[in-house]
Amino acid sequence: MTQNPVIPQIKVNDAPVAQNGSVVSDPVAQVNQDVSIKPRKKGLLIVLVVIGVILLYSIVSGLFVYSKAMRLKKSVSGLVAAGKSQDLNKIKSELVNTKSSLKALKSSFVAISPFRIVPFFGSYISDMSHLVNAGLYGMDAADIVLTTVEPYADLLGLTGGKDTAVGDGTKTAKDRIDFIVKSIPDLVPNIDKISTKTSLIEKELADINPERYPVRIGRTEVRSKVKSGLKLFREAASFITNGKPLLEAAPYLLGIDKERTYLVLFQNDKELRPTGGFMTGYSIMKVNKGAFSPVSSSDIYNLDAKYKPTTVAPNPIAKYLKGPYVLSNKLRLRDMNWSPDFAESMKLFVQEAKSVGITGIDGIISVDTQVLVYLLDAIGKIGVPGFGNFSTEIDSRCNCP
Repeated sequence: MTQNPVIPQIKVNDAPVAQNGSVVSDPVAQVNQDVSIKPRKKGLLIVLVVIGVILLYSIVSGLFVYSKAMRLKKSVSGLVAAGKSQDLNKIKSELVNTKSSLKALKSSFVAISPFRIVPFFGSYISDMSHLVNAGLYGMDAADIVLTTVEPYADLLGLTGGKDTAVGDGTKTAKDRIDFIVKSIPDLVPNIDKISTKTSLIEKELADINPERYPVRIGRTEVRSKVKSGLKLFREAASFITNGKPLLEAAPYLLGIDKERTYLVLFQNDKELRPTGGFMTGYSIMKVNKGAFSPVSSSDIYNLDAKYKPTTVAPNPIAKYLKGPYVLSNKLRLRDMNWSPDFAESMKLFVQEAKSVGITGIDGIISVDTQVLVYLLDAIGKIGVPGFGNFSTEIDSRCNCP
């Protein structure tokens, strides 16, 4: 369209101009601008309020969970102290307190459950939940154990049992053997209950991934401690699960139905052999209803002196041990633990030992120098008539147990 030079063209989007040349603001445009700014301010305010509420909720819920965690820590410390005091009543009381604290901590997780969906933090909250559940199952298992052993608390060195009278070392050792024999019927059915709880604990802990934890926080190792804790429990769980067959076989092993005869071989673990050490000596003992009595014992060389070798020695023994094998390549009794399969080695040993009077053996027990130390650690000081008390406490005269 051609512009008329006489009639000025008016553009609708041109702002009005005052006589002094200044632009006159459009009241309609100003209103529209004010209206558009207000929603933005309102939206920002809402966002800030929401963030503030979330932050406040996080702090409050975090402090709530923290208070329950501190209560649990205090309860666990009390339980540990009660265990060290060996007071059964205190242990039972602290066990109840710890279980109550665990339940309270578990309930408090409801407050932080919305944060499970938050990346990074959610996985740690989930781990805490699994850990608490495992702890509750552990408390149940501990309660079963305490109920089972309560009648024999005094024999285990615990106070607060039905009979707190503890005799001298000799009597205590015998009574502890009686405890093992008498408690087996109660332990066998309860081991299933304990195993069930253990399986539930394993299931909870299996969901904890130690790799997502930092290697350390400051100077404190974190990941390695999580790994070692999980490994320790798995070993304990395996011990409980695998212990049932041993408990079931215990009546036979302890001669409950009839007397058993065992050959005990002493192996020197400082002189290694495939089954654990060089066989230095042996003993024959009988067990009747849990009571052991020695029959005879001697040096392995004395037994070998009466033995007439008939089996050809493995080439490495004849080649490297030399000694008597320089004159004859026949295998001696003391070297018959050549196979790392203990049963296989003992099959040959028992067969050949019959020729020197070792007969009527129901089983073979092999021990090394550490077994007695571990045994004394487990059952405590014992007394031997005519020889005094024995324990793993360090004797200053030799700086040894």
